[in-house]
Amino acid sequence: MIRNIKIALIAILLVSANLFSQEILGSFTNDLKKTSYNIKIKEAIPIVNELNGDVIISITDAKNIYTYKLNDQFKIIDKLASEDKRRKYKVLLGHSIAEDGGCSVYLSNKNKTKFLHTSFSFNEKKTTSKEFKLELSNERLLQTISHKNKFYILSHTKSFTQIVPKLFIYAFDHQGNYKRHQLSLNNIAFEKSSSQQTFITQLKKLTEETMSKVDDNTPTSIEIAAKPFKLYVKDGKALISFDKEREYTQVLNINLNTFEVTGDFFDKPMSETSKKSNSFINGKTILISSASKEKLVLQILNYDTKELLKEYTILRDEPITFKNTPIIQEGGAYTTLRKLEKSKKFLRKVTKDHFGVSVRKLPNTYHLTIGGYAQQASAGGMMMMGGFGAFPIASFGNVSMFFNPVQFAYGSMANTKSVRIESLLDFDFNHVEGEIKDDVFDKIDDSLGESRPGDVIFKYKDFYITGYYLYNTKKYTLKKFTD
Repeated sequence: MIRNIKIALIAILLVSANLFSQEILGSFTNDLKKTSYNIKIKEAIPIVNELNGDVIISITDAKNIYTYKLNDQFKIIDKLASEDKRRKYKVLLGHSIAEDGGCSVYLSNKNKTKFLHTSFSFNEKKTTSKEFKLELSNERLLQTISHKNKFYILSHTKSFTQIVPKLFIYAFDHQGNYKRHQLSLNNIAFEKSSSQQTFITQLKKLTEETMSKVDDNTPTSIEIAAKPFKLYVKDGKALISFDKEREYTQVLNINLNTFEVTGDFFDKPMSETSKKSNSFINGKTILISSASKEKLVLQILNYDTKELLKEYTILRDEPITFKNTPIIQEGGAYTTLRKLEKSKKFLRKVTKDHFGVSVRKLPNTYHLTIGGYAQQASAGGMMMMGGFGAFPIASFGNVSMFFNPVQFAYGSMANTKSVRIESLLDFDFNHVEGEIKDDVFDKIDDSLGESRPGDVIFKYKDFYITGYYLYNTKKYTLKKFTD
């Protein structure tokens, strides 16, 4: 009897803890939808005004766009309906917000060769669109940036006749007009004569691969962390990290106001013997890790001074002393989750295919993840997974890797076989004991049922919001989630 009471109390506490991590922020009826027949919702597009906290939600169906502006209390303050929807532009790239509160979204066709700027004016109650292209015939989109209510496109040239590919950044105003800036790489200070050639080699490889956008302190999957090229946006700068070479981690720093470019270079440990290496930037620190089948070294450095703050080592025949979880393997043909015992198995698996490291700052600790993944055979390619169902990555709309990096991070569990360890570190990067608790994405998973069109996740200030549309009420609801 007592045991049953204890079990019931534990269950109540677990449910209560999950409820405290979420709350309904608000909901609104899609009253702009005047037709009585039930046209299915295609998607929802969330835009956050970084300067005043307003949120703009555009709900789209096959023919129309219904746009609602909410204040920071999540109450409707304006709305606008539009029929100007051009179906060939299905990849959402980013957004900008004007001083009067109107917003713009930027889209492209599937091949990202043609682009569309669509402006929503709440004051004039109208929507306008215009098409544009990149300026050179051999110029291709690399990534996009939406920062401080402004929108930018990073592009590059890919030409076998060029010694060094050219990089450009397009800076847009709210009317869709842009200024194109060629990024000068001439003033980058190379610390060693060999690092210049290494940088040029990596720059050429950048034009051949995709680059992941990393959102600060959002849970980052191994599939994203293991990318050799990553984009971070912070403090008015875009940082592109290069990890294709095992000797250096190299970072381009692009000032989004002046468009000046500087470079940072970090020596990697085990540069002569490593099989895999990667890095991860968080705040004022950079993590650099290299691994072979015999050894793994993780260095944590101050990004600005390059001072070594902490170093951890894993040896093949010794236990891992700084992990807070077992060695976890997920995916594969025969099992969804396994716990491995030996360090040598961990090293063998993380050096086989793709290797990555990430760190996330929590209220009292850092959450560190080290691991790797191998792509599994699949006819459909990488898919978005999780409570929002499965969508092809970067296929269209708000699940694209360009527009909403938070939702991309949430759904980036690919068709892979991954292995990882997780650790807790204090703010001096010393290992601390403790249980790895569910992160915000785990809590969202537990809360959501079957996925619906119009489901979305986005970051708002220091927490996360899910949005979902219910057909029977025609209401769109916003729910808050925290760690």
